[in-house]
Amino acid sequence: MNSNDDIKKGTLTLEDGSNVSFDATITVQDNFLDKKYFEYLKTLVLSPEFTWNMSVVLGPPPKNNPFIKNDPSNDIQFTHVAYADHNILSDFYNRLGPMFRDMQLYNCMKIKINMLPRQDKFIEHGMHVDYPEAPLGNLTSIFYFNTNNGYTKFATGEKVESVENRLVTFPVHIPHTGSTNTCGAQGRCVMNINWSKALGTPDSITDKAREKWQENYKIQKINEKT
Repeated sequence: MNSNDDIKKGTLTLEDGSNVSFDATITVQDNFLDKKYFEYLKTLVLSPEFTWNMSVVLGPPPKNNPFIKNDPSNDIQFTHVAYADHNILSDFYNRLGPMFRDMQLYNCMKIKINMLPRQDKFIEHGMHVDYPEAPLGNLTSIFYFNTNNGYTKFATGEKVESVENRLVTFPVHIPHTGSTNTCGAQGRCVMNINWSKALGTPDSITDKAREKWQENYKIQKINEKT
């Protein structure tokens, strides 16, 4: 799944009916973030003060998408949109600079944190792509905040388990679906990032962001002791 020696190819049909091939490699990176930085982000996201909005997971199935077979009674999740439509919508975005550097992120389309409540059975909400209109070369990443028995499944057959501090990255045009969890974890918490990669990212880009989260981390630890 994550071997550079075995590059998979996908095919995308354009509006004019022509087909183009693209790299369909799915890359899984465990322990992606520095442990302290990961715990800092996880504490923020799972804290009672973090704001959530209730929303649908995918909404009504489009007539032209046979993959999506949503049950409206289970089409519920909680979301926190940090960035969309060229706008910073949450202060949480400003805490992600070190992660952006590790990803070598160049441009971002959307960042959204999803919390799917635990269910009595596994529920898959249907294969989809986040940005079907995105140019070739754009990527989707899913970052897992907690370990549970939920998963991400791809139309190519792969399945990635939910393990905290894991990042899975794949071309934006590969259909995928998430699932609910059924284990003791209260829910399945992930962050979806739709983005494009830089050829090289100078350290200076995120020096201030890295200093900021380190400062906030120290303040948080001091407050825990008092």
